[in-house]
Amino acid sequence: MAYADILVPNCGLTSSEDLWVMPDVSTIMYVLLGLDVYCGFENEFNLYTAQNEPVDSTSYCQTLAINQSATFLDDLVEAIADIGAPLWLVHPEACVGQFEVTLTKLLAMEAADMQLYLREIIKGVAFQNGYQACFLPKPFEMQAGNGAHLHLSLWRGHDNLTTDLPPLVKHFMAGILAHLDGILAVSCATVNSYARLAPGCWYKP
Repeated sequence: MAYADILVPNCGLTSSEDLWVMPDVSTIMYVLLGLDVYCGFENEFNLYTAQNEPVDSTSYCQTLAINQSATFLDDLVEAIADIGAPLWLVHPEACVGQFEVTLTKLLAMEAADMQLYLREIIKGVAFQNGYQACFLPKPFEMQAGNGAHLHLSLWRGHDNLTTDLPPLVKHFMAGILAHLDGILAVSCATVNSYARLAPGCWYKP
């Protein structure tokens, strides 16, 4: 796996991809406002055996799920440490065979890169253990789905401005809400995504 910038002859970086727009936005926020944007992702996925069955039939945070997948989880934690990713937690989630892996906050560009690395690591370690990792938002109609919750915070130096919600942060939040339709088009790009977002459908009834 290799990540690289795409260059157009005589034009420089392509401007059509979100990942290349982000450095510009981050720079503008820092230069004009003195702000850093930090992001943290919660990654949820289902783990399947070679027979396409969930690796366990447990529910939220049951230790049996950890015991049954201990080798995979140990290998995963080690692989995450090998790339220097700031692991926050790993735990079983509410759906059968479901786990969550969460990293601590990183600057926006670092978080975006690390999100790509992390998903590749999860899939690769699963394969090495004879499993398949599935990030499909809603694999089971009557079970909890998989999300990639994104936590955002605005910092000025060592101060987390998001804590006290000053007007600047409220404007930032309002901007996200104003562009929510466009954000959904990118972050929830499949029909299956909306099966998970339907009222009452993200959790086990």
